[in-house]
Amino acid sequence: MKFYRIKQTGKNKFIPQITNGIINWLFGFWNGIDVGGGTFTWLSKECQDKYCVVNSLERAKEVIGKYQETLNSQKGYPKYHKL
Repeated sequence: MKFYRIKQTGKNKFIPQITNGIINWLFGFWNGIDVGGGTFTWLSKECQDKYCVVNSLERAKEVIGKYQETLNSQKGYPKYHKL
């Protein structure tokens, strides 16, 4: 199970983040979602500050939405079955 959040690090600085599983969530291991697109994530704080920061909450929500769409399209979801 994946969990998403948006971390505010300063005025007009937001980092869209993801964690995989309840154990990572409990221990605070959050990966920043790269704003360049695709499904690349960064674990270290320095890389998140460099590659994952956006300037608005709405933009961070868009990054998470695009990440979810890309992830689902790579898995082939939703699957359709013909009758």
